[in-house]
Amino acid sequence: MNTVVANLNIEVIKPTIGAIIHNIDLNALNEQTT
Repeated sequence: MNTVVANLNIEVIKPTIGAIIHNIDLNALNEQTT
């Protein structure tokens, strides 16, 4: 049961990490263009 909950948490966290990395990439691009 605990492993199932952990897997669900990972599936929820993955997109959040992806969004954070995406935002960091956008910020880096903005700094380069200006």
